Order: sequence, then structure tokens, then C-alpha cells
Amino acid sequence: MQSKAPLFSKAIIYKNLQRFWPIFAAYTLFVSILSLGMVMNTNYERLILPGEFMNYVYSSTTTLSVVIALFSIAIAVGVFAYMHNTVPTAMVNALPYKRQTMFFSNYLSGLLMILIPLLLFFLILIGIGLNYNCLDILGLSKWLFIFSSLSVLLYSAAVTIGMLTGNIIAHIVFFGIANFFLIGIEALSQFFLGFFLYGYSAGLARSEMLMIKATPIVHTSLAAHTASIQTDWIVWLSYFLLGVLLTWLALKLYKNRKMENAGDVIAIRKLNPIFKYGITFCTSLALGMILIGVFNIQSNSFLLPVLLLLFAGMVGYFIAEMLLRKSYRVIGTYKGFIIYALLFTLVSMSFYSDWYGYANRLPDANKVQAVAF
Repeated sequence: MQSKAPLFSKAIIYKNLQRFWPIFAAYTLFVSILSLGMVMNTNYERLILPGEFMNYVYSSTTTLSVVIALFSIAIAVGVFAYMHNTVPTAMVNALPYKRQTMFFSNYLSGLLMILIPLLLFFLILIGIGLNYNCLDILGLSKWLFIFSSLSVLLYSAAVTIGMLTGNIIAHIVFFGIANFFLIGIEALSQFFLGFFLYGYSAGLARSEMLMIKATPIVHTSLAAHTASIQTDWIVWLSYFLLGVLLTWLALKLYKNRKMENAGDVIAIRKLNPIFKYGITFCTSLALGMILIGVFNIQSNSFLLPVLLLLFAGMVGYFIAEMLLRKSYRVIGTYKGFIIYALLFTLVSMSFYSDWYGYANRLPDANKVQAVAF
């Protein structure tokens, strides 16, 4: 009877810890410095209540969130670096392990390097609380759950993004973009609508709050200054469950990944159109917004702003083609951009001409609370 393949290999986990101990040591050092700073910057000579102690703990939330994000991508790139080169990929795939075993061995070794320093920070905080008689073990347990959830989510996201690309630089860049993609798209969309749709006002809409919560680093940093970081359990639980879901997705992508795609910007060829037109659209709005500001274009015009936005999109389109084809000879691929330009112009015209009736819509007089000019 054939024995069942192990879920992970202790030898691979140990080897990864041995190879990437400098990253693990640097992360542990950063966490230790944060905990030391709490001791040095707090006056423990007077009586400190447990609630006040927890406020000191959460005061380092913004810094800790950024540190977790930076080391999540650093560790993910390290343990899965072999996927970005054909020779190491072929060597690893020749080992007597199934892909599931290889994935979980590398994933768990990285997860240990992410969570162990956090657990060390937790133990140090317990020691500080006991020493100064201000321990709030329930509060610290909540703190540990919050940042463990954030760590699992960011590290799993970094691993999943690594499965989509075969290039180390692209892996790092895509992770940075992914962390602020939704909130960035929200801001760019508001700029576009505010420019072409008469009477549009961005404001702090409910959708904008949703985009903030969908950006873990930003939401955690903002929640650090409010009581919501300790009470918004649906968000933190959602982060953890999303991290588990991303781990499952990364495993599926790893099992079906073709090793000959190592070195490609996009390792899954079916995603090439999404990458190309996604870059084109985002460049249209981001670079186009800069060009409109440089030339000081007013919102009452249509042709010139659209031309600037299309020019910006053209730059992104051909850059994306160069990355995908690994060649500068991409002029012959202009047909795809022509289709994009027609659709983009049509959408812009629909907002500018108010095909949707937004500018002329009158609210119910009974629901009007205030009018401003």
C-alpha cells in the first residue's frame, strides 16, 4: 500500500530557517526595539492602570503594521525565490516531494518567521505588565489575535502574489500595489468622476470607508487612534479568514504552475490580458491626473483631458506589452489600445454628457437636510 504524502517536511522547514535567519533575526530585532521603546518612553514610576497600559501597547500599531508588511514580503520572496528562476525550479521539482508538501513546507517556515517574533513581543508585554502591576491579559490576548490575523493575511497575500509572477522585482512591486490597490482605485475614480460628471462630490462615502477596511495596513493604522481596533472583531476575523482563503488559492496556483514560466512577469498566461489592460487603465487615471494638473486643465472641457488620459494610457499599454513580451518591439500591438481608447472615450463621454441623469436628479424634498452653494 502506497504511503500518504506528508503535509510538510521538517527538513525543508529547518533548511529555510537556517538559510533565512538574517531576515528572521532582523524582524525579531525590530519587534524587540518596539518593546524596549515602550519601556523607555513610559513613566512606570506612577501607578498605571491596565487600560492605560493597553493604550501604550496600541500606540505602536502604525509602526508595527508597516514592519509586518515589509517582512511579510521579504520572507515570502525568500522562501519562494526558487520559483523565479528555471534552474532552481527544476531542481526543487526533482526532489522526492509532491508539490503540496513543498508548498506547505515553504509556507509554514515563512509563517513561523512571521509569528514567532510577534509571540515574543506578546511575552515581553506580559512581563512588563506583571513587573509594573498593570497586566491586562485579556487585552493582550486580543492584541495578539489582531496582529496575528494581520500577519497571516499579509504573508498569505505575499505568497499568493508570488504564485502569479515569475519575477522577484515584480513580486515585490505587485505586493506593494495590491496593499493599496482598492483605496487607490477609489481615489482615482473619484478624481475621474469629479472631473467629468457635473455636480459630483466625493465626500466620505460608505464605499470609501469600505475601501479603507479593505486596505489592512491603512485600516489598522487608523484604528490605532480609536477604540475600534479593540471592538471591530468582524474585520479582524475577516482578515484571518481571508488569509486562510488566500493560502488555499496559493496552493491551487502552485500545483498548476508551469515551471517554464519562471522569469515571466506574469507566470499564468491567461492573466496577461488582465495585467495589460489593468496597467493601461490605472496609468490612464494616475498619470493622466498628473498631466491634467501640470497643464491646469479645467473641468469644463472634454477633448483635451480625454486626449491626455489616453496618452497616459498609451504609455502604460506599451510598457505592459514590453514587460509581457520581453522586447521593445511592441508597436505592432497597437490594435488592442485602439479598442481600449474607443471604449474609454465612450465611457468618458457618457459621464460628461450625463447619460445617467446624475446632474439633473432632484432628491425628495422631505429627505433634504441641508443645501450648500
